[in-house]
Amino acid sequence: MLNDEYIYRIENPPDKLDNWNDYFIKYLTENNQEYLQCFLHHYESTLNKKAFAFINQYNLEEDRIDDLKQIFVMVLIEELTRYDVNDKIALLQKIKYPLWNKWHEYVRENCGTVTIDKAGTYNNTRKVARLYFELENTMPYDDIVSEIAKQTKLTEKTVRELVDAAILFKYHDDVTSTIVQEDYTEKIESAKEQRELIQEAMKVLTPIERKILELTSGIVLESFEQIDKKTYNQISLLIGMSGSSGVEKKLKRIKQKYQDELTRLGIGQ
Repeated sequence: MLNDEYIYRIENPPDKLDNWNDYFIKYLTENNQEYLQCFLHHYESTLNKKAFAFINQYNLEEDRIDDLKQIFVMVLIEELTRYDVNDKIALLQKIKYPLWNKWHEYVRENCGTVTIDKAGTYNNTRKVARLYFELENTMPYDDIVSEIAKQTKLTEKTVRELVDAAILFKYHDDVTSTIVQEDYTEKIESAKEQRELIQEAMKVLTPIERKILELTSGIVLESFEQIDKKTYNQISLLIGMSGSSGVEKKLKRIKQKYQDELTRLGIGQ
């Protein structure tokens, strides 16, 4: 039964605090991640019920529950970074609406509907990827980043993130594919066709694997929209793994799995 499934259990947890918000206040004031882990341990049964009710409401597959719970933790952590310990409104109350939006967004993106691309981010990704692969063997990496930032008027931080995404996803537009990257097994006739193949390759990844890839790269795989990157420790909380080393090992396997599928489709090494 879904309500009996737990992924955030810890061994020998301390006694439950009287108020859920006390966990967040102690986490912020003492800078101690254990309070967040303890909160998830004690709150998970309640979270299971909420997620299960949402699944029933929309007739979703039962195995979606882990994804919904991980979305909850992601929203919680994002709001926690902005939370004022003197705020009279409890954090769980504050995340109610953002969580509802994220859960519905998840349904739209993963349960039969198509994500609408954000043109600005997509165009920036194309532009940066094209420039990077043109300059790749002509100068050091830091110089390439500076040159791209100068040409695109983007910050160097943004350029680095988009370059990381381009390298990770082997993302090129039709112009780039005819100029560089001899390791391509076939020419992609248009950016639209290649994006369709990239989306096809994503199907080999489980929802959790895709989320790990997105959170570590800072790029949404389907739309190339930029999102905040997460640390391995934050991701370990989101997916219920024990520590950052486990996430790092899992990420290596995910990248290889994704790259193998890209290769099978003819757009990777």
